[in-house]
Amino acid sequence: MKKILFLLVVILLPFASCQAQPDPKEQFALPLKITAALDGSDSPFDAVITEAVSEISFGSGHILAGTRLNFSEEKHTASVDGIFTREVKKGTFPAQEALVKAVKLLAQSDEKAIYSDGEAKYTIDEMTIIVYYDKDTEAILGIGTEENGRRFKFSFASFEPYETQSNGAGQS
Repeated sequence: MKKILFLLVVILLPFASCQAQPDPKEQFALPLKITAALDGSDSPFDAVITEAVSEISFGSGHILAGTRLNFSEEKHTASVDGIFTREVKKGTFPAQEALVKAVKLLAQSDEKAIYSDGEAKYTIDEMTIIVYYDKDTEAILGIGTEENGRRFKFSFASFEPYETQSNGAGQS
């Protein structure tokens, strides 16, 4: 009887540990506001990612300070200090585009993760996405992407739901 009980524990233990894994992807509900820094950089940028338009802004201390990027399916634009705005080619800002794409894919996908220590790895639409999280608090710490041989890794200073702002006339 003890042998049967031992075998059951050995067989069922891996299943119990698999279900104990949090799915960090569940925290990727749009819209999100993220303060991120590209790996190797100490200059963070802010990203507000929504389903329709995503906005990236670079603050003081960043080489692109004062620049604001808007990414939509139709076009990408860049403005400097709100004075000068122009359309830019997709791919001009590959790291920020990869971050926006990865977050949107995670928000929209039912893909299951492969887990390792504090990491959840997803493969969605030919993009590999690794979400780095604190196992104890389940806080999102960063994200890594790989697509078409390009790799980017971001650390997050903040990661939170974003409340869309109303202009007072009931529109956002």
